[in-house]
Amino acid sequence: MSLNKIGRNDPSLGGPATAAIEELEQAIGDREFGSTEELQAFLDSFQFQRNHRCFDDFRGLSPDQMRQLLHFPLESPDVLQVSTVLESEPDAPLAQLFGLLAEAIGGKGLKPTAKGNFPRNACREIMQAWRRLINLPPAQSAE
Repeated sequence: MSLNKIGRNDPSLGGPATAAIEELEQAIGDREFGSTEELQAFLDSFQFQRNHRCFDDFRGLSPDQMRQLLHFPLESPDVLQVSTVLESEPDAPLAQLFGLLAEAIGGKGLKPTAKGNFPRNACREIMQAWRRLINLPPAQSAE
Protein backbone atom coordinates (compact mmCIF):
# COMPACT_ATOMS: atom_id res chain seq x y z
CA MET A 1 0.00 0.00 0.00
CA SER A 2 1.46 3.40 -0.88
CA LEU A 3 0.36 6.94 -0.08
CA ASN A 4 -0.69 9.51 -2.64
CA LYS A 5 1.66 12.43 -2.29
CA ILE A 6 0.25 15.89 -1.78
CA GLY A 7 2.17 18.48 -3.74
CA ARG A 8 3.84 21.50 -2.12
CA ASN A 9 1.75 23.93 -4.16
CA ASP A 10 -1.60 22.35 -3.38
CA PRO A 11 -3.85 25.43 -2.84
CA SER A 12 -5.90 23.73 -0.11
CA LEU A 13 -2.93 23.60 2.25
CA GLY A 14 -0.85 26.26 3.89
CA GLY A 15 1.27 27.22 6.87
CA PRO A 16 1.60 24.66 9.66
CA ALA A 17 -0.41 22.06 7.75
CA THR A 18 2.08 22.15 4.89
CA ALA A 19 5.00 21.82 7.31
CA ALA A 20 3.34 18.83 9.01
CA ILE A 21 2.65 17.13 5.66
CA GLU A 22 6.24 17.69 4.56
CA GLU A 23 7.52 16.29 7.86
CA LEU A 24 5.28 13.24 7.47
CA GLU A 25 6.41 12.72 3.86
CA GLN A 26 10.02 12.86 4.98
CA ALA A 27 9.37 10.37 7.82
CA ILE A 28 7.64 7.96 5.43
CA GLY A 29 10.31 8.28 2.75
CA ASP A 30 10.16 5.30 0.36
CA ARG A 31 8.55 3.07 2.95
CA GLU A 32 5.69 0.82 1.87
CA PHE A 33 3.02 -0.45 4.24
CA GLY A 34 1.61 -3.95 4.05
CA SER A 35 -1.74 -3.07 5.63
CA THR A 36 -3.83 -0.20 6.86
CA GLU A 37 -3.09 -1.35 10.43
CA GLU A 38 0.65 -1.02 9.79
CA LEU A 39 0.12 2.43 8.29
CA GLN A 40 -2.10 3.45 11.23
CA ALA A 41 0.52 2.24 13.75
CA PHE A 42 3.18 4.29 11.94
CA LEU A 43 0.95 7.40 11.88
CA ASP A 44 0.07 7.00 15.57
CA SER A 45 3.75 6.75 16.48
CA PHE A 46 4.63 9.73 14.27
CA GLN A 47 1.87 11.87 15.81
CA PHE A 48 2.81 10.84 19.37
CA GLN A 49 6.44 11.83 18.79
CA ARG A 50 5.37 15.10 17.17
CA ASN A 51 3.02 15.98 20.06
CA HIS A 52 5.73 15.31 22.65
CA ARG A 53 8.52 17.25 20.94
CA CYS A 54 9.55 20.49 22.65
CA PHE A 55 9.15 23.82 20.85
CA ASP A 56 10.96 27.11 21.39
CA ASP A 57 7.67 28.94 20.83
CA PHE A 58 6.30 27.08 23.87
CA ARG A 59 9.38 27.92 26.01
CA GLY A 60 10.66 24.36 25.71
CA LEU A 61 7.31 22.67 26.37
CA SER A 62 5.73 20.13 24.07
CA PRO A 63 2.30 20.73 22.53
CA ASP A 64 0.87 18.13 24.92
CA GLN A 65 2.43 19.88 27.94
CA MET A 66 1.17 23.24 26.68
CA ARG A 67 -2.38 21.87 26.31
CA GLN A 68 -2.16 20.42 29.83
CA LEU A 69 -0.91 23.74 31.21
CA LEU A 70 -3.59 25.80 29.46
CA HIS A 71 -6.53 23.56 30.33
CA PHE A 72 -5.46 22.09 33.70
CA PRO A 73 -2.82 24.45 35.17
CA LEU A 74 -3.10 23.29 38.77
CA GLU A 75 -3.27 19.62 37.80
CA SER A 76 0.00 19.61 35.84
CA PRO A 77 2.80 18.98 38.38
CA ASP A 78 5.15 17.78 35.64
CA VAL A 79 4.77 21.15 33.87
CA LEU A 80 4.11 23.67 36.65
CA GLN A 81 4.65 23.42 40.37
CA VAL A 82 2.57 25.68 42.58
CA SER A 83 3.55 25.97 46.22
CA THR A 84 0.66 25.55 48.62
CA VAL A 85 2.75 26.65 51.62
CA LEU A 86 4.00 30.21 51.98
CA GLU A 87 7.64 30.63 52.94
CA SER A 88 6.77 33.70 55.02
CA GLU A 89 3.77 35.67 56.15
CA PRO A 90 2.61 38.08 53.40
CA ASP A 91 3.69 41.64 54.11
CA ALA A 92 0.97 43.41 52.20
CA PRO A 93 -1.27 46.07 53.74
CA LEU A 94 -4.40 44.31 52.51
CA ALA A 95 -3.31 41.03 54.12
CA GLN A 96 -2.63 42.90 57.37
CA LEU A 97 -6.05 44.55 57.24
CA PHE A 98 -7.66 41.18 56.65
CA GLY A 99 -5.73 39.79 59.65
CA LEU A 100 -7.03 42.62 61.83
CA LEU A 101 -10.57 41.99 60.63
CA ALA A 102 -10.30 38.24 61.25
CA GLU A 103 -8.88 38.92 64.71
CA ALA A 104 -11.73 41.31 65.55
CA ILE A 105 -14.33 38.81 64.39
CA GLY A 106 -12.66 36.01 66.36
CA GLY A 107 -14.03 32.50 66.69
CA LYS A 108 -17.46 33.57 67.87
CA GLY A 109 -18.05 36.25 65.26
CA LEU A 110 -19.49 39.71 65.65
CA LYS A 111 -23.11 40.59 66.15
CA PRO A 112 -24.07 43.04 63.38
CA THR A 113 -26.04 46.18 64.02
CA ALA A 114 -29.76 46.34 63.25
CA LYS A 115 -28.85 47.53 59.74
CA GLY A 116 -26.41 44.64 59.25
CA ASN A 117 -23.20 46.66 59.69
CA PHE A 118 -20.14 45.88 61.80
CA PRO A 119 -20.39 47.23 65.33
CA ARG A 120 -18.94 50.75 65.63
CA ASN A 121 -16.44 49.83 68.37
CA ALA A 122 -15.03 46.94 66.34
CA CYS A 123 -14.59 49.25 63.34
CA ARG A 124 -12.80 51.83 65.48
CA GLU A 125 -10.43 49.23 66.90
CA ILE A 126 -9.64 47.87 63.43
CA MET A 127 -9.05 51.36 62.03
CA GLN A 128 -6.80 52.34 64.97
CA ALA A 129 -4.73 49.18 64.56
CA TRP A 130 -4.60 49.78 60.78
CA ARG A 131 -3.38 53.35 61.23
CA ARG A 132 -0.64 52.09 63.58
CA LEU A 133 0.40 49.45 61.04
CA ILE A 134 0.79 51.95 58.21
CA ASN A 135 2.28 54.62 60.50
CA LEU A 136 -0.50 57.20 60.36
CA PRO A 137 -1.35 59.44 63.29
CA PRO A 138 -4.44 58.44 65.29
CA ALA A 139 -7.73 59.76 63.91
CA GLN A 140 -9.33 62.65 65.81
CA SER A 141 -12.51 61.66 67.58
CA ALA A 142 -15.66 63.20 66.09
CA GLU A 143 -17.56 62.95 69.37
